[in-house]
Amino acid sequence: MATKAPKKNEVAKQKNEVAVISEQDEMFDAVASSGKYLPRLQMFGAKSGAVSEGKVQMATYALVTAKDKYIQLGATVDCLPVAWRPEAMDMSGETVINVHDHKSSEFKRIQAQSDVADSRCMFGPEFLVWVPSLRKFATLFMSSKSARNEAGPIREFTPQGDREASPMTLSVELASTKKFKWHVIKAS
Repeated sequence: MATKAPKKNEVAKQKNEVAVISEQDEMFDAVASSGKYLPRLQMFGAKSGAVSEGKVQMATYALVTAKDKYIQLGATVDCLPVAWRPEAMDMSGETVINVHDHKSSEFKRIQAQSDVADSRCMFGPEFLVWVPSLRKFATLFMSSKSARNEAGPIREFTPQGDREASPMTLSVELASTKKFKWHVIKAS
């Protein structure tokens, strides 16, 4: 049995309906999104630009919601890490490059470049955390050498197998060598 082709007016009507739905979707997306990324939870050490500019206190955590928009949380923050993934980020060009496939050549390129001083490249585990005091999800990117060292303990709080996520408290400690001092993330 042959299907009858729709009349020209019916096709035009269907195309108009799709255009209206598509236009509504575009309008919704334009007003429903506050930004391209989730906010990020960040520990601000002494050498942070935001600290030196007086926007955030030294050795504290803040939720970064947009460029130069910070919600200060203090020297400790309670959160629930619900997932993690690998991330490599290259901020050296006009467009930020984020890669999550740790086996890809681009991830490996960024990872190697992160060892070069002032390369604006970094890598490490990125955690999705729930910050109950703000009732918000945020990312926590463990991208420095010191942060990557603490990523293992943070992972112990994430869901694994039959184990559910566990609440954790992030604090700040001062690390030092004979030449340098810097602030590091600690999880408990």
